[in-house]
Amino acid sequence: MELETRHLVGGVLVALAIGAGVAWTQRQPDEPREIVPAEPAASAAAQVTSPNLYKWQDDDGVWNYTDQPPADRPYERITGTPNVNSVPTVVPDSGLVEPSAPPAQ
Repeated sequence: MELETRHLVGGVLVALAIGAGVAWTQRQPDEPREIVPAEPAASAAAQVTSPNLYKWQDDDGVWNYTDQPPADRPYERITGTPNVNSVPTVVPDSGLVEPSAPPAQ
């Protein structure tokens, strides 16, 4: 097998490209960057309050979760943690009654 000049040049270029890529990924940053804290007014505006959620039961006994309290019935205000996505755990009633004994065969 005979190597031509173009094969040698191509191999050297590929090796240089791989070496440059490895060196670039392993490089250190030039100098550490200083983190400048935000101004107090900007950070206060960036704070998010948790939404008001309300839990209440309708005439059929079904629990409802809304962002507006009902006007005609008692309700419970649900508070959460800001910046955390959460949904109250609710298992809907399927309406099926589990049998107390296995069905006869």
